[in-house]
Amino acid sequence: QGLLSVGLMAGLWGASMAIGALITTINRAYNIRPRRNIIKQKILAIGLTLGLSGVWLVAMTIILVGPRATQYVFQWMGASETNTFWTSVRLPMAFVLNLVALSVLYYVAPEAKQRFRWILPGALTSSILWLLASSAFREFLANFGHYNKTYGSLATVVILMIWLWISGMLFLLGAEINALMKRMEEDDPPERVRLLR
Repeated sequence: QGLLSVGLMAGLWGASMAIGALITTINRAYNIRPRRNIIKQKILAIGLTLGLSGVWLVAMTIILVGPRATQYVFQWMGASETNTFWTSVRLPMAFVLNLVALSVLYYVAPEAKQRFRWILPGALTSSILWLLASSAFREFLANFGHYNKTYGSLATVVILMIWLWISGMLFLLGAEINALMKRMEEDDPPERVRLLR
């Protein structure tokens, strides 16, 4: 039990460091010099890790393991619907989960006063690209990837790291889009903004 607790704490600390780096990079996209002290930054990173890691884990599982494994999970949960139903809702469910998680991240992470509509373009774009990239990555692994032969028991870790790198790049792209939208609306005169709407 003690060893398991240490492992969980170490995993939480490592994941919060990754989220902290993501927060710092999002602030750079907004051209903001961080004003939070180290303690506030760490508390925010841990809070986002606890709040969003479960959502991303479910979305990742739905995307990467495929419809058959997803069906087993729902059957274990007591769902009695047909496999066709779960296959049809699998991708929309992953999209909505990722969209919600990214909306929270983009709204909370940057030290900027922003309206909720400014985060939607980046969240939508990033979620769509993430869904396409993750599906393509899954097909690549199923048809062309032979990581077990190259990396052996480390194959799972290598696959996870590649997928996290792809996801991180797309999440940062969404933050850049949101920062651009915010700058465009703040720089435009009110009359022009109303015309554009």
